[in-house]
Amino acid sequence: LNWERSEVVTLPLPTQPVRVVDADTGRPAVQQVTDVDGGQLLFRAEGVPSVGYRVYRLEPVAAWPQSPAPRRLTGEVTIEAGDFRMVLSPEAGGIRSLQDRDGHEWVDPAAYRLGQLIDERCSVEPWGGRVTGRTASRGGSITSAAGPLFGWAEMPVELAELGTATLRATWSPFRPALDIELRIDKQACTQPQTIFMAFPFDIPNPRFRYELPLAMAEANADQLPNGCRDWYAVQHVVDVSNDQLGMTWFTRDAFLVEFADMQTNRWHRDLPLTSSAIFANLMNNLWFTNYKLDQSGPVSFRFSLRPHRGDYVRADALRFGFEQANPLLTAAVSADQPGVLPGASGSLLSVSGPATVVLAIKAPEAGTGTVIRLFDLAGESADRVVSLARTVRRANLCNLVEEDLRDLPAAGTRLTVPLTANGVATVRLDVE
Repeated sequence: LNWERSEVVTLPLPTQPVRVVDADTGRPAVQQVTDVDGGQLLFRAEGVPSVGYRVYRLEPVAAWPQSPAPRRLTGEVTIEAGDFRMVLSPEAGGIRSLQDRDGHEWVDPAAYRLGQLIDERCSVEPWGGRVTGRTASRGGSITSAAGPLFGWAEMPVELAELGTATLRATWSPFRPALDIELRIDKQACTQPQTIFMAFPFDIPNPRFRYELPLAMAEANADQLPNGCRDWYAVQHVVDVSNDQLGMTWFTRDAFLVEFADMQTNRWHRDLPLTSSAIFANLMNNLWFTNYKLDQSGPVSFRFSLRPHRGDYVRADALRFGFEQANPLLTAAVSADQPGVLPGASGSLLSVSGPATVVLAIKAPEAGTGTVIRLFDLAGESADRVVSLARTVRRANLCNLVEEDLRDLPAAGTRLTVPLTANGVATVRLDVE
């Protein structure tokens, strides 16, 4: 992504103990060893440049730093989870309370628990099956551990005819968000079934904005009459908020969602926003053509939650989504790896001006040069200044199919690109 980032990153656990050192500054990075997913080395990468890299050395040491030992806990458990205080309830198989540092409660106490699963059954009636029953999950004993970079808590989840399942929450003191992951080994079920995951936020007078490809839309307000309001297909992000506070919700794997309640087969003409809950429609077999009758086997669903104060800001919501969908990547290479990097850190390009994301850096569909594509996140028409690592010989503004429209002004390694509000700009470059 085209902005500087500092994040906790992971490597498979090396066979010998090492410490992680910034190759530019010589400072050791904050690191942690965990046995999650077969063993991982975590460290905080700081100041990774826009569309760039930062080099860290792995230096041998005598022993790994002591890892936090997991604790097995019984009953309801309160955990300090980075920027949050979280109460996990085995009775309900989910999070009963989630408070931020200001003590604000984000979970509606009258609703399902956050992360709780609901098995909804309905009658077999094309385009109008009636709900015949709902069963909510329960949990088991909780296991938790926390270190300087990373903490986690998990519990087994029980739901009749679901199969085996585990709910895990993870957090970092360096990140103002909470991650939730559900892992299921699903049993086969050929009766009409929908599995929901509840996110019952407590936000009065909510408005739901959801991400579409290169757009954000608002439920009800931006929909045509008689458009579907039972469920929504989202790209990655939903922001539910009022003018004082809100929650940005990110999904990596479950893109069918329902707002305010479980709405399947209600066929609303106008969606009643009676609550601020989001229900992730994880899986269902209600369709009548071209759809698998059962969805058995192992699968995982991952989500991230980021509360915010103040009204919804489009650029902030989209930027959070891009960051979660595109985490920093790590690669361990040997010291004698062929090739030479220009330095201990470097950037291919950066963009200044209102919030913008680089969607693509690619070879052109025809001809020579390099194509870059910019997308406005801020909803603001303004010129963007693109700075590159090489001198620009020529730049052309193109349409989406990469046909040249006009020359763009370029000076040295910089060029100016006009970008309309919520728009996309495509540029063809020739560089030295």
